[in-house]
Amino acid sequence: MADAGIEVSFVAQNLAAHAAVQDAAQMARAARLIEVPELGEDIDLCAALSGRLGPNRPDGVICRRGSFAPDVARLTSGLGVPGETRATALLLGDKRAVRQRLRGAGLDPLRWRGADTFEGVRAAARALGYPVVITPASGSVSLAARIARDESALADAWNEAVRAAAVVVGGLPVMLVEECLTGLRVSAELLVQDGEPTLLGMAERDAAPVDAATEIGSCFPAEFPGVAAAADFAKRVVKALGITNSAVHLDISMTPRGPSLIEASGCVVGHVGLQQLSLSLGRSVTMELVALATGRRISPPGKPVATAVLRHVGSDCDGIVVRVRPPAAVHPHVALQGLFVGEGSRVEAMRRRSDHFGYVLASGADRGDAASVATRAAAQLLGRLQIVRVEQAVEWADDRQTQVASDATNGDAGHAAGLTERTHVLLMDRVGPDSWTTLDGRPLLPPERFRTTVFSSSAEAGTRGARPDLLVRMDIFDNPAVAMAAGAIHSASPVHRVGAASERALLPAAALRRRFGAPGVAAEELHRFIDKAEMKARARRAGIRCADGLVVQTPNALLEMLERHATVVVKPRALSGSQGVAVLRSAEEADEWLASSYEPEAFLAEAFVEGDMCHIDALVYDGDVLWDTSRYVRDTMAYLRGEPLSSVSVGDASLREAAGALLAQVIDAWEVRRAVLHLEAFVTPTGLTFCEVAARPGGAGVVDAFVATRGVNLMHAKLLIECGEDPLRNRVEPIAAHSAWTVHYTTGGVLECFDDSAVSGGAYKRRVAAQPGDEVPRSRFSGTGLSLHVFAGPTREEVLAWVRKAESQVTFKTRPSM
Repeated sequence: MADAGIEVSFVAQNLAAHAAVQDAAQMARAARLIEVPELGEDIDLCAALSGRLGPNRPDGVICRRGSFAPDVARLTSGLGVPGETRATALLLGDKRAVRQRLRGAGLDPLRWRGADTFEGVRAAARALGYPVVITPASGSVSLAARIARDESALADAWNEAVRAAAVVVGGLPVMLVEECLTGLRVSAELLVQDGEPTLLGMAERDAAPVDAATEIGSCFPAEFPGVAAAADFAKRVVKALGITNSAVHLDISMTPRGPSLIEASGCVVGHVGLQQLSLSLGRSVTMELVALATGRRISPPGKPVATAVLRHVGSDCDGIVVRVRPPAAVHPHVALQGLFVGEGSRVEAMRRRSDHFGYVLASGADRGDAASVATRAAAQLLGRLQIVRVEQAVEWADDRQTQVASDATNGDAGHAAGLTERTHVLLMDRVGPDSWTTLDGRPLLPPERFRTTVFSSSAEAGTRGARPDLLVRMDIFDNPAVAMAAGAIHSASPVHRVGAASERALLPAAALRRRFGAPGVAAEELHRFIDKAEMKARARRAGIRCADGLVVQTPNALLEMLERHATVVVKPRALSGSQGVAVLRSAEEADEWLASSYEPEAFLAEAFVEGDMCHIDALVYDGDVLWDTSRYVRDTMAYLRGEPLSSVSVGDASLREAAGALLAQVIDAWEVRRAVLHLEAFVTPTGLTFCEVAARPGGAGVVDAFVATRGVNLMHAKLLIECGEDPLRNRVEPIAAHSAWTVHYTTGGVLECFDDSAVSGGAYKRRVAAQPGDEVPRSRFSGTGLSLHVFAGPTREEVLAWVRKAESQVTFKTRPSM
């Protein structure tokens, strides 16, 4: 219209909503943008626009939303320009009245009933027979239509329809319960001038999934058996409804009984349907709307010059957009395409018309050509989005009473829960349900006080035990994606606490706490437990014995250290589970490592310490320390050699005493008040030599072994501390004085067989990550492997015997992946 020199006043109910999805430069071409929030509420639009339409009196009005038609009818009447009567506009907004009018004209074979309560809807559904469609009777609210296949699905369909209708019409409308029509879905697009309908053409709707009240796309013009009967039916419907001056969009089902009306709208097809008509007909349908609005004669429709196919773009799952990739080259026959979501947007699986978030409009010589281009382009458009799957046990943001309650007197950013609210906890997990459920499958955090959202990269997430309120399946180590998803969740329901038990997730969790103003350990505090260089400096200041070492700032620094010590260990400053660790015994090995792995200041080099390694695992809580210590059977780099890693609790009293003393030194030096610690040290003839300490539970079998001997799940304890809860509240009686565990690792491939029958009966805990035939990944760090066996018993000798049996008699075989 602007290109044709027409002065356009754009009137909207919510300009911000349009600005969010429309091109700003295009919107700026309107002579004026006017917001009328009451639009659609049966207002005097003439009065609302008085003095706001500029110096020139409008020559016509185009209505683009059916729910605004009664207000627009008042406006056209007041301006004295062509338009639909208000009585007809009100009729089109009342589906029950439309059906009654068509029934009187012999044009409505559809069986339906009205109801305003769930009991009434159920009675109507039983009378009509399932499946049924539930849709509001008033307003242009086809977005609220829901399908119920049987009575078990009726309550959900009713609730969804009521919620959707409340958003659109602002309250609970009377519902229509209709028989669910089977047959081809088509639509008729007409322009009615002085009571005479002109058919622009018929469009065929793509078949939607069963039970989905959505649209996948459409093809214009449509070619199907009965197209002439459908066109005649459409014109008869227009006449029966008394439409005189309006664009008309009719949704029709081609049933075995003949055409049946689904819905009528007193405006042209929405979305990009208008452009679809123009592309196919080879002329501007918008300019025909101008002619209709201003009283000029509309043109005959003419023959289509191309087939235009519209494909809607949506997700196959509920999720959050965490990344939008750059656009790729567009096929020349793609006329239009668009995405209405960005990073952080929440999307839902395509079940309803409102679930689309993009589109592609393509043309071709016939339907096959156009559909092929549109389908490929839609897949390409969807491929730009990285969507993480969200599974919810309750409705999104159902805790409307949950708010961040800060203490205004001291500026504390912590959460103070009121009587009616739940604390929202975000948990970053790589283990699975064991992180957030107790042994009997109950939720670790009481659901009456906590709303739990879990980001999990575990394949077991959601397969057993209590489900969290919201489960997001994603790579929890993809930090940008985690930040984007967390932001989307926080905007819907503020996050009050953030928890993580895996080393690599600790700093991202701290960053989220700072972002959301949540209490808990800050990144600055965590660095002392993550950066091995800072760790060793702190230990030396406290007089704790460490190996000679330095940060590798230059290649020469490493080579000089190798000259001082026969063997040097290099390790990344901020990785766990023996990842990236190398033992260098010659200048040749050092040169090879420098060529393949060296990064300035990213690695710590230390003199190799001869001796076994022990680990000390502890819960520190306000002065109380609960701990145990175990000794590795071999070094923690066993997984790199394809060997199992085992650990057995310490029975030697002097070693236990030394471990307790070292733990006390670390607690003091690191200023630990509330934490779970995993401390490792070398056992030498002259005492313990500090290796490193982490502020999280140990991996492999540490958590299960600690439960056996101390009665506390360290993973749960860490989460409870981060949620402000007592970590000892779920403590149980220990079952044994000693424990041990063995992890078997794999080089990857397809698991052909696995046999642990020699030890499975004696294991306190047993976990096998795959079944024969499954693809198994290569083990990349010591904390997780193909299988875990944990043993508990009265003596160290007994559990050690089980470990030796597990190491020698658990067998498995893999073959290379295809």
